[in-house]
Amino acid sequence: MRRKFVFLFILSAMIVNNAYSETITADSDEVVIDLNDNTLTSDHGVAVTNGNMKGLFYKFRRNPETGEISFEDNAIMNIAQPSGNIKIETEGGKISQANEEGEFYNSFAYVNVAKMTGAEAPNDKIYFGSPLIKYSDEKINAKDAWVTTDFNIVNFQKEPEKAGYHIFSSDVLIEPDKQITLKKSDLFIKGKDVMPFHFPWFRANIRSGSTVPLFVTIQSSDDYGAATSMGFLYGNRKDKFRGGFAPKFADKMGILVGRWENWYKFDKIGETRLNIDDWLIYAKNKEKPTASNELPEYEKRRKRYKVELSHDYEGDNGNFHFLSVNSTRSMVGSLADVMEKFDDNNVYNSLGLDRYKFDKNIGFYTLDSNLYNLGEKKDISFSGKMSLVSDKKAYGLLVYDSIDDISYGSTIDHDLYTNLSLTKDNDKYKFNVRYDYLYDMDPGSTASDLMARNERIGADLLLKENGASISYDKRKGDDYRRFSFWEEDINTSAKKRNILGIDFSYTPTTVAKYDYNNFENIKLSLGNYKMGRYTFTPTFAYNFLDRKLDEARDTYRKTVLGDNRLAEFNRFENTIYENTLERRADLNLYNDNEIYRVGFGKNNSEIWSRDGLFDGTYRSYENKSSFYELELGRKNIELADKGTLGLDATFRHDEFDASSDKTNLLNLKLNNDLFLYKGTGLDVTNKFRIEGQKYSFSGNKN
Repeated sequence: MRRKFVFLFILSAMIVNNAYSETITADSDEVVIDLNDNTLTSDHGVAVTNGNMKGLFYKFRRNPETGEISFEDNAIMNIAQPSGNIKIETEGGKISQANEEGEFYNSFAYVNVAKMTGAEAPNDKIYFGSPLIKYSDEKINAKDAWVTTDFNIVNFQKEPEKAGYHIFSSDVLIEPDKQITLKKSDLFIKGKDVMPFHFPWFRANIRSGSTVPLFVTIQSSDDYGAATSMGFLYGNRKDKFRGGFAPKFADKMGILVGRWENWYKFDKIGETRLNIDDWLIYAKNKEKPTASNELPEYEKRRKRYKVELSHDYEGDNGNFHFLSVNSTRSMVGSLADVMEKFDDNNVYNSLGLDRYKFDKNIGFYTLDSNLYNLGEKKDISFSGKMSLVSDKKAYGLLVYDSIDDISYGSTIDHDLYTNLSLTKDNDKYKFNVRYDYLYDMDPGSTASDLMARNERIGADLLLKENGASISYDKRKGDDYRRFSFWEEDINTSAKKRNILGIDFSYTPTTVAKYDYNNFENIKLSLGNYKMGRYTFTPTFAYNFLDRKLDEARDTYRKTVLGDNRLAEFNRFENTIYENTLERRADLNLYNDNEIYRVGFGKNNSEIWSRDGLFDGTYRSYENKSSFYELELGRKNIELADKGTLGLDATFRHDEFDASSDKTNLLNLKLNNDLFLYKGTGLDVTNKFRIEGQKYSFSGNKN
């Protein structure tokens, strides 16, 4: 006796039923189950999930012994893969629950290749149809299939001749994130066969990031002549080690490794890739020519390579992206173009430079990283940014060539920099060490150019139990400044000497303020100690400063006003050199509203100050002194309901060595917050700040 049970299922959305969606939906429906032959039938479909395979079935049968599901009356399958989803609309077929395999009959399907190739919608899918599609081990094999990338085919799933083009093949093998192979193929343009014969075999690369040609490619260029290349891929999507290899044969150059890829994916720390391009392993040109005009072509064809090493990580601990590219100069397109221009136009001689050779090496290195929760205790973090080049002078050719394009407000910038920071932060202490480096090849070209040279190293250690700390900060470099509003002038011109030793002029956006501004600071705190309602903190400091004003002149003002101080960018600055060393100790007693401080130490200083606008003379002041300081401060003094008042007074007394000279400096600060209006939802406060100093000197004024 046939027994049927009728159930009401409310099925959640899994995959939407249309030709180019990647979800499936099943509506509320009566599902009929025949227990005699394990058949399930539904007018609106039943959504079934098995691993990465999701399907919408209208009638299917499950074999309980083998776990195989067979279905008919149409179905929609979605196979989720990291490299891109596979969608199949089929009249019938069968799938295996055990190993995620399936066969599909009279089907229309597509593979999303956006992640593999970078293609954008609607051109991010490969569409195909076949009377028999087999899916196994993440691979798709279609028999007597047509293939196209024309998006319009979704409207004519049974009529491939209505697509702009399609390829008909006896066998189509799609290996996601690897390759597509076609056998015995014909090309149809709008339904018309344009091939005089069956093309026996064709293969295309769809591996993300891979450029290994899998079918014969032919190119022609001045450097290579006629060149041909073809290769193969190894490793599949799930494999840790993947790669590809393609030799290249060039009639003017010789035998090259056209492309060689070796990629290794680690379990937890990302993927490392080593790519080699156009490595010349056998050169046809072996004898160096005697004619100078033949040297460029000889160098390009004698030695050639490009080696790219990268490591990329994105995960629970942040991100890390490193790239190293080492090659001959001939493989850097923009640099090779400039070098060719310099050769062709005799620029090297006109600039007094030795000729740069195409077969020399140049390396480019970049880093972008932000890592955290590292180490056994998850208390280590690292951040880094880097953009460096191994050959600054060769890179300087590129910069020099772009100088003419620099104008006020320009965005052209060629900075070489490193910013690294390593921190260990736990319950007991926090330790940080950092390093910064900058070499600006075109200083002042953009508004963000506030330094041209910078090298800075620092370290900090804080003991959290008592607040004891030590910090070190050392810097060697210069400083730039932006123009004030009234200084902006399209006629402004700066003259610089670049790394090649060439003087050049351009319109700057920022100008140098200090030719160098070096310092070294050390600060030691012995900890924080509670004393009643106050905290007591003794500190020691070593502060060294050595800086010199930049006296560069605006070439336009120099022409108009003469070669004197009036033509300088920093003409309003009187101190042109300053060298100071201060060693001090401070005893600090404070709370949230009060501070009482006693400081003492020694100070050495050398200052050069100028007065004249035309003669360029200056006076030098050298002093050594012992000093003490007193500071008393109070803030948040209540003024009834009118506001708050803050007062701070600092007194410093210096006694100079080898003389009876003495100085006193009194500095007073007053802060006032006056409540003008306080109401519901609206407060109006006037903030007033004033600071004044009184200086007195006793001793020899000569």
